[in-house]
Amino acid sequence: MSSQVGTGTSYPITIPDYSDTADIQVALQLLAYGTTSTPANNAGILTSSVFGKIIYGVQPNPTSINSTATLTIAQLLTYIITSAPSSAINLTLPTGTLSDTGINGAGQVSANNTSFDWSIINTSSTTGATVTILAGTAHTIVGSATVAIGTSARFRTRKTATNTFVTYRIA
Repeated sequence: MSSQVGTGTSYPITIPDYSDTADIQVALQLLAYGTTSTPANNAGILTSSVFGKIIYGVQPNPTSINSTATLTIAQLLTYIITSAPSSAINLTLPTGTLSDTGINGAGQVSANNTSFDWSIINTSSTTGATVTILAGTAHTIVGSATVAIGTSARFRTRKTATNTFVTYRIA
C-alpha cells in the first residue's frame, strides 16, 4: 500500500511501501508531472508537480502601494507592486536583517547568492508622480531606482551575506 508524503506542501507525492513493487519511472513521473504517465504537452502537467511549479509558477495577489512606505519582504514576495501615486513617492527596501528574517519566515531558501525577481508598475498619469526605491540599512541598490509614470521596472534582490542584500535593476 502506498503512502502520501508532503501533504499540504508544494510537492506532495505518493510513494510505495517496502512491500510494494516499486517502479522508479512511475515514481519520477509522479514527482515531475503529478501523474503516472508522461503528458503529451504542458497542459497535462499538474500545477502542484515539480515541473508545474517551474512552468506555471505561482503568482500571489500583487501588492498596491500609493504613498511613501517601507517595503516588507512579504510585499516583495508578491513579485509585483503596483502604484498609482498622486505625487512622487519613496519606497524604502527593508533592512538586511528584516530581509533575512522575512525570507526565512516565508519558507524561502536564504543561502548566500540566492535571489528573487520583483517588479514595480507605476500606473499614475500625474506629472511628477515617480516612484523612487531607497536603500535600507545593509541593502544596496545598483542601477536606476526611479520608476517614471506609466512605466514599470524589474529588480532582482540577491542575498550576498548574512543580513546583507543587493537589489539590481535588471529592466
